[in-house]
Amino acid sequence: MRIHTLFLLLMFSLMSFAQGFKVKNFKVSKSDDLAAISPRTDHQGRTCGLVKVVSKLDDLEFADAVGKVTRSMDEYWVYLPDGASSFTISRPHYLPTTVRLTDFDTKFITSKTTYVMEVKEAALDMEKFGVTLIVKPATVQVKVDGVDLRCEPLGEYQLLLAKGDHQCEFSAYGCRSASRSVTTGRSMERLEVELESILADVTIFSQTEGAEILVNGEMKATGRWEGKMLPGTYTVEQRLKGYLSAKQTLTLGEKEQKTLDLGALEHLKGTLRVTAQPTGCLLWLDGNGCGQAPCDVSGVIYGKHTLTAEIDSCGLKRKKEVAIRIEDESTQDVGITVASNEELERHAEALALFRRAVALDVKGETAKGYMPQHSAKEQFDSIMNVMEQLDSTFFVHKEYFPEYEEDPLVSPNQCVGDRMFMYYTYVDITEDEPVKLKGNVKYTYVKQPDKAVRIAQKMGKDLTRHEQACLAICYYKTGNYEQASQWFQRWHEAGLALGEENDYYAGRCYFFYGDACKKLGKSTEGKEWQELALTILEQTEKNQARLKKFRMAAKGA
Repeated sequence: MRIHTLFLLLMFSLMSFAQGFKVKNFKVSKSDDLAAISPRTDHQGRTCGLVKVVSKLDDLEFADAVGKVTRSMDEYWVYLPDGASSFTISRPHYLPTTVRLTDFDTKFITSKTTYVMEVKEAALDMEKFGVTLIVKPATVQVKVDGVDLRCEPLGEYQLLLAKGDHQCEFSAYGCRSASRSVTTGRSMERLEVELESILADVTIFSQTEGAEILVNGEMKATGRWEGKMLPGTYTVEQRLKGYLSAKQTLTLGEKEQKTLDLGALEHLKGTLRVTAQPTGCLLWLDGNGCGQAPCDVSGVIYGKHTLTAEIDSCGLKRKKEVAIRIEDESTQDVGITVASNEELERHAEALALFRRAVALDVKGETAKGYMPQHSAKEQFDSIMNVMEQLDSTFFVHKEYFPEYEEDPLVSPNQCVGDRMFMYYTYVDITEDEPVKLKGNVKYTYVKQPDKAVRIAQKMGKDLTRHEQACLAICYYKTGNYEQASQWFQRWHEAGLALGEENDYYAGRCYFFYGDACKKLGKSTEGKEWQELALTILEQTEKNQARLKKFRMAAKGA
């Protein structure tokens, strides 16, 4: 039904076009320079040639003309592109006619050249013959005798053509063009044409996740693209924010199957020029050491980072972090202030003071080999005040504390802050009597155990069992029996886990623990602790006078 309808429409159309055109005398006008004097250029910027069409017919239209066609008297001035080999003349109710220059011994239009051609009306032969054209793919563009046919979605065309030979041309994107001739004169001709694809199958991918893939500047996909492309040479680019863009050349042949691995993009990297106060700060970038300020840190990749500067000098250990962002390959200046020179000087003074106090305590300045108790208190109180103000975190070194090398209670790796805490909290059981640790005379004078606890908390340290006993005795001596009882209990529980030694020192701690319980009204519990204390002291105390004092104190209570 569809074919018959088209056939009838074509028949009606041809009956409407009972007239046509007759073309003759196409030649170069050697005496006319209008094409050069009044030139016109096409869309590619090339100068056109001019065809003066002489005709008395009105309303002539010219396909492929460049710009507006001008009529002067019986002449139509038609500008055609340089290199054109044909053009089409049409008029309402006339059958279009394609003028082929080769029919007039001319290959093509030459720029800046004027031609003359005469067109007359001519009666047409109404005897027509049917032709069926079937093309694949359906997108093929069809020309018959130089006239473009409207594209049919199904790729099938029903035509009525005059008797004789006709030239058909077929073209489509990605296909090899073809031409066929058809001769009419019988009832119906059928011509089937399938164009050969010349497209290449292409796969392009990047090893960088999220990278954009562009072909000749046109965005194709992200990460991976598969498709068909015409043979030829292309520029393939991959790009991603924070990376250096990269390009490759891709050359494709007809029907080629090709996979292009673009590889991985390189990170965009910048340089940090770091200065710090004080000079000499150690630097870390995202937790990785990167030098000592001032210095340049190169190869820093695009994005956000954390730069840390730390100073560990003269007893001052402090760090500061700053957030930075790399946007390009330039050098970025970064300045960090960790501590002032004044702070360093104060810490140096505190360190010198501490060294002097320790040296005096170890070496002694009196005939008895130790420093008087009031002098020790003055030295250590002075140091503690300075350290509290500066929040110092000195570290013990062998050159500062050689006498601690073999002392199991004092590790050389402990902080000086720990040592000061120990000095501040350690109290001898008997008043005005020094305590000897492995032959080294140590004095302490404590009236502020709460302050000692605050210092320990500030340092964020875990107290040793020895320090717990020191604190318990401090609270006991100052009359704070509730706190003393709690710290003695912690000291006792820590000893259970360690395998407690029943030495003279432990006996005294248990004795004061019991006395603290009695002061709090816990007589039975206090008596049990003091009985344990006397058992230990009977075995360890060699000074009978002192042992007698303990016995009398237990009975008197």
